[in-house]
Amino acid sequence: MRHRTCRHHGAGPHRAEGFTLVEVLMVCAVIAIMAGMAALYLNSEGLRLRKAAFNLRADVVRAKSEAVKRNRRIEIRFGAGNYTVELASNGTDLWVTPFPPERMTATAGYPGTPPTLSISPRGTTTSGNVTLQNGTTRFILRTNNAGKVWLVGPEKT
Repeated sequence: MRHRTCRHHGAGPHRAEGFTLVEVLMVCAVIAIMAGMAALYLNSEGLRLRKAAFNLRADVVRAKSEAVKRNRRIEIRFGAGNYTVELASNGTDLWVTPFPPERMTATAGYPGTPPTLSISPRGTTTSGNVTLQNGTTRFILRTNNAGKVWLVGPEKT
């Protein structure tokens, strides 16, 4: 804090107390930076949920492309801790993805044990959904018999 002396209408020297404009702006800048860092930290769980949902959708679309390209039925099996994309005829794994990520829950609404999303060589899919949830926010991946794949969300529960 800077102290200055000034003269007021014949009075003796007075001390002008307060903060300079530069000091106030520096404090505002520090507060803004800290608020931005806190917002990123608090929103990181939401970003992880969104990323997991979009990665799941991308894998389903990729599996549809593989089914059409190979002219073979492909299945996505949702097991404990992962989902496996495999050729339906001989069970050859094409790829395995850890699922759901930490601190998230997933519920697959497809027939079978484990729940299985089947994709035909024409690109049509089993009708169903996968719900991915983190706290009070969720995304739902939906598929229909025509082969459409879409995400619903984020939704608050």
